[in-house]
Amino acid sequence: MLKPIALTEGHYECRSLDETLPIFTELLAAQVIERTEHQAIVKHPNTAWRLVIHEAGPNANGWSSASATTTRTWQ
Repeated sequence: MLKPIALTEGHYECRSLDETLPIFTELLAAQVIERTEHQAIVKHPNTAWRLVIHEAGPNANGWSSASATTTRTWQ
């Protein structure tokens, strides 16, 4: 049985990365760790949790998901 110990990364889809990033950086105090043309990775300074923000254009549906880290795969 998998036993997750931490949420390590989430994914979020947005319409415009340039309009979305200020919400995470100015309002939520996240720091941009990495940025490309259509993707950014942000992290809050108080946690190790990262959020990958994907720009999908006008057809974005605002989906999000998360990944977990595990210590062992079998018990």
